[in-house]
Amino acid sequence: MHIALGAIAKNEGPYLLEWIAWHRRIGFDEILICDNDSDDGSSDLLAALDRAGIITHIPFPDTPGQRPQMYAYQELLSRTRGTADWLALFDLDEFLVPTGAQSLRDCLAAQPANSGGVLVNWAMFGSSGQREPDDPVAPSPTLERFTRRAEITAGHNTCVKPILRPQTASSRPELRNPHALTLDEGFVYTDPGGTQIDISTRGDWGQSPSVNWTGLRLNHYATRSRSEYMTCKSARGDAINTRARPPVAFSSLDQNAVADPMPPDEIAALRAQIARLRDIAVTKGGLAPDWAPTPLETAPPPSLEDRMKVDGLYYCAGQDSFLLDAAFVDDLGSPGIATTDLTLVTGDRELPAQRIEQYYRSDLPSQWALAHPMCGARVWFAAAAARTTGPVDLVAGFDPVAVGLSVTEIPAGGTLPPLPHEAPPPR
Repeated sequence: MHIALGAIAKNEGPYLLEWIAWHRRIGFDEILICDNDSDDGSSDLLAALDRAGIITHIPFPDTPGQRPQMYAYQELLSRTRGTADWLALFDLDEFLVPTGAQSLRDCLAAQPANSGGVLVNWAMFGSSGQREPDDPVAPSPTLERFTRRAEITAGHNTCVKPILRPQTASSRPELRNPHALTLDEGFVYTDPGGTQIDISTRGDWGQSPSVNWTGLRLNHYATRSRSEYMTCKSARGDAINTRARPPVAFSSLDQNAVADPMPPDEIAALRAQIARLRDIAVTKGGLAPDWAPTPLETAPPPSLEDRMKVDGLYYCAGQDSFLLDAAFVDDLGSPGIATTDLTLVTGDRELPAQRIEQYYRSDLPSQWALAHPMCGARVWFAAAAARTTGPVDLVAGFDPVAVGLSVTEIPAGGTLPPLPHEAPPPR
């Protein structure tokens, strides 16, 4: 049995050796990487590993008007039809992890003849509270640094990625979904145990009805540290998502509910394999001995102005108070903000926030990147006879974040405005 692994990568220099080392270690016979216009030194490393016989390096420049991932998958399928029995299609932030006594090879050998592909569920890992990498050039292995994940029941974990029989996958890219490609007639998807499963394919997402980590799971390190997310995925996008991802998406992806570290002996073996691969790239592939990828950048926290939406500012005459309806996320994308952060300035008067009532916003997860749905806030400020209907400034610390807010007066006995888009939290 020949098991191949394919991916598309763009500027993944600090992570390539670990990803290749791990997947060779768990049983992949061949690794093919489509290099999507990398300019961080990745191409030199991949070319050296190709010359050394470790991987197949496929230069894969952008084509205007085409999303590179789907066409890279077409290339990978074309190259492995007739040579590989199985082809996994993963990203560089996804690591396949056997979870039981069976190896990857055992799991695939046990699949029924009509299985066109095995779908492996994500296990979503968060930042583990880390704001930046421990080394901007050679960070410690992802599998070592990030030790906390979502509960198995978390919605993200229903997402799947395929290990395909290449000859059964549709050759037409317009029929493909990167999480679950279309199979030819007569073939079905199975879980790692060999049971047929049905999936939903909404847009670019393939999802299973439930999460099954028996036998195999796919650890998904969608954020790594906060800084890595902000400078790599949020700032510039990647080979998968050519558009940058907004910073507030971090809060949805940063899942840290369960401690689940990799065993120390696994990490030690992985580190040794990484060192061996680098040595092979130098001695057999001609990589410069001092090769290093472009250092990872450190991202400053996003400003409050970037983390806030204002729906309305009101003067409540009956309570001599100002009321701000808004939505906030903190510098990691989580909901909420401290009252001490906010002050209204009207004329020469400064009015500190007195209390904040947090509530559910049903509209924002779809309209404001992936904002946490509990980011709605109703903020009260004691007016202290500073009544005004003129422009008011909102200040956080010493920095103005909303200048010239108009004020709507609510007379004594009047009704407060309804909460914007309030809905009960989902069960």
